[in-house]
Amino acid sequence: MLILTTLLVGIGSINAAESDDAAVFVQAFEAHQNQDYLLAIEKIEQLNRLFPYSPLRDLGLLLAARSSYNAGDNQGAAKAVTIFINDFPESSLISTIEEKLLLLSSRQQQGEKLVPDEKLQEAAQKIRSEKRVQERLAAAKVEQEHMAN
Repeated sequence: MLILTTLLVGIGSINAAESDDAAVFVQAFEAHQNQDYLLAIEKIEQLNRLFPYSPLRDLGLLLAARSSYNAGDNQGAAKAVTIFINDFPESSLISTIEEKLLLLSSRQQQGEKLVPDEKLQEAAQKIRSEKRVQERLAAAKVEQEHMAN
């Protein structure tokens, strides 16, 4: 994650035409840092859908792999790693991929059906639900303060 953090610092130099993809990536990264892996995955999917040629695609795939793994989605994690390796075979970031993710990718490529980690899936769902409640409470508080003024 140190490498991702370091690379995020460089995002500030991305030109204005690409700032929207950077903003979506930063939202995904922050969600991952806050252990809201499901939101991170949603944001990376949004990044890929809206900006398929983003220069952040490689970092997005790595973040998707790590978030998917932490959310218990072994199939998704393996798929993201495999795509990363196939699309960016010369990337120096390959050396940052955790062994557990490389192993999942290898197993999937050999035709193994990877089962989800149900405990991690439940934990990810619980965190996402808690974050949504917090967001609703914060929005209600802002609305209440707005009405009081």
